[in-house]
Amino acid sequence: FDIIIGNPPYLGQNYNAQIFQELVENYSICKKYFVGNMDLFYFFIHLGIEKLKPGGLLSFITTNYWLTKSKKTGIKLLKPHIANNCFMIQYIDLSRIKIFKDAKGQHNCIFVLQKKSSFEKEKILDKHIQIIQTNKLNDSNSLDHQYNELLFSKILDNSNHTSFKKYISGLTNIDLSLQNNWNLLYPREVKEIVTQIERFCMKNNNLNLLGDYFSIRNGLILIKDEIFILKENDQIIFDGDNIFIKIDDKNTKLNPLEKKRLKKIYKSRAVKP
Repeated sequence: FDIIIGNPPYLGQNYNAQIFQELVENYSICKKYFVGNMDLFYFFIHLGIEKLKPGGLLSFITTNYWLTKSKKTGIKLLKPHIANNCFMIQYIDLSRIKIFKDAKGQHNCIFVLQKKSSFEKEKILDKHIQIIQTNKLNDSNSLDHQYNELLFSKILDNSNHTSFKKYISGLTNIDLSLQNNWNLLYPREVKEIVTQIERFCMKNNNLNLLGDYFSIRNGLILIKDEIFILKENDQIIFDGDNIFIKIDDKNTKLNPLEKKRLKKIYKSRAVKP
């Protein structure tokens, strides 16, 4: 085919194992590309790639979660199949707008793939990825479908409009990992700045990262900050060597063991260069 356009069904394998088992038993394309934790629409991408002519285009609207997934989450065969056989030439991020009225919690995207020729595969040619990133609806007097119609009409007209922004991704096709996150949503101008910073972090031709010197972990993970983080001179009072905590509007003095359990907390705004 010269072009394939579609809105394939979204259905996770985790809770629909029987459906996937029947597909694998009855369709060779499903047997070939089945992976645990995959989504049903992955099969349609695989099939579309196989049916395209060299230079042909495939454009689907899907959920966007597969781009940020790694090989352990169902894209083990999908991303290599795309990266080895196609160029990603356009990605439209729809995560900030509501496309399907009755679909809850969906973050959608439209992507356009172009199938590589044998020459392009052999020479390992590269292409830029155009990004169109939509903005959310701010006008309370407009309806979702009215906003979407305006947005897509401007995109199709190749116009500039406040409802979206266009840029070239910091990643090119040659950067797309076969197994890891495809973080497409940052401009190449940002990548150029990051590259300049990285040049100053080189030592003996190796890039030195913060993680090479420090253990980087989450901050405090608490059930409720107000319970565990006490505000000085309000919930906790220091009086010389004595420490008092306000409980039921009364200041209760801590004993030596309780005092040892207290730790001072520093938030990021307290750290200055």
